[in-house]
Amino acid sequence: LMILALGYVVIAIGVKGVGMGVKVSMFWLLALYVIHTIGELCLSPIGLSLVSKLSPMRFVSLLFGVWFLANSVANKAAGQLSSLYPPSGAEYALAMENGIDNDTYRGLLEGSVQATPEQVAMAKEKQLPMQYPVFMGSQVKDLYQFFMLFVAMSGVAGLILFGLSFPLKKMMHGAD
Repeated sequence: LMILALGYVVIAIGVKGVGMGVKVSMFWLLALYVIHTIGELCLSPIGLSLVSKLSPMRFVSLLFGVWFLANSVANKAAGQLSSLYPPSGAEYALAMENGIDNDTYRGLLEGSVQATPEQVAMAKEKQLPMQYPVFMGSQVKDLYQFFMLFVAMSGVAGLILFGLSFPLKKMMHGAD
């Protein structure tokens, strides 16, 4: 999980301070994929092997299913977290097409400008977000903040699992 956090640090650095409509080099994304692939190659075979070694013989196939079910739950959670993606150029362009200039739209997103009833109706009709996504009480205003959420979550999870690794090794009783 720390390797996962490192991959997100790389992409967060790549998008930090990038304005709307500016394209970022594909090398940042390539670096993210390389780092995440290395992490996956480190985790998947070892995790599945440990499931088979540490499971009672009659529950091995059931716990294999639990292993893969955990992967599917994580993919569903990732899909839910993708809803935190902040409004981008497409949303600003849609607002502009419907008579809301960029400064006004940014004010609407931040909550410093009150939307008119017409703007609210148009936003519902066009599915235009009228506020920044919020995660744990914090607004996600740009891609840097978006990716730093993943850095924090995977980093904290990695530290927790690192702390649990010592008691788990004792519980394994030599089943390396």
